[in-house]
Amino acid sequence: MLESMKLVKNHISKVPFRFWFLTNLYVFVMDPEDIQTILNSPNCFDRGLIYEFGDFFAKNGIGINKIHRWKQSRKTLNPVFSTKACQGYLKIFNEEISVMVSRMKDICKNHEPGYETSTVTSLFCILAMAMFPEHQERIFEEIKTTLPNLQDYVEYEDLNKCEFLDRFIKETLRLFPSLPLIVRSVEKATQIGQYTVPAGTQLIIPLIFLHREKSFWGPTAEEFDPDRFLPENIEKVNPHAYLPFAGGPKICIGIKYANTCEN
Repeated sequence: MLESMKLVKNHISKVPFRFWFLTNLYVFVMDPEDIQTILNSPNCFDRGLIYEFGDFFAKNGIGINKIHRWKQSRKTLNPVFSTKACQGYLKIFNEEISVMVSRMKDICKNHEPGYETSTVTSLFCILAMAMFPEHQERIFEEIKTTLPNLQDYVEYEDLNKCEFLDRFIKETLRLFPSLPLIVRSVEKATQIGQYTVPAGTQLIIPLIFLHREKSFWGPTAEEFDPDRFLPENIEKVNPHAYLPFAGGPKICIGIKYANTCEN
């Protein structure tokens, strides 16, 4: 499996890697500057054709809406995911956390799948803590410092104090993004870098490879290291080389909610 992934990565890293599938042209994009252009271009706002399959499972979901429906949904839902709204959700999170903990053994035992992206990330975080007990211990010590009485309710301000936990979650999202790729459909010919991309092209941003690219993340890109997200380290990385919530005007509407929920 890993060897197959490396083989694919080696091919798509030779930008621009493109192929035809039936009547559609697909182009993989790995350059952060080109990715920034794609995510911010009004010519590339619409979802890729691959998301048509998602309609069957998540009809009317904002993440896979066609652009006209997305604009309407985004405007309606923005207040629901504001910082103030997320602070209000903490009461519910606190009340439900004991239920989650009590059911955790059943979830692991029965291998119940997580369909919602925050759930998937939480499960990957739990897996990462099991794989790296030294990080788990560091998180536990940080939480004990922030909340000496572990039975206390978590306040929004407490989350900001858990800096290592935040870095741990970000590193989990880097190596195990909830969605492995972003696909955008080109509405009309667009200049991306030195190439003119024709209308109808499907642009693929492979997060699973972008987040592990050594030219962006250094020689330890394949290793799990939360401290790569220390301010002095992450400032050296192009922000468009890390896109767990996509980017541009269509950045995930639930990014604040997800960060609050996962922490």
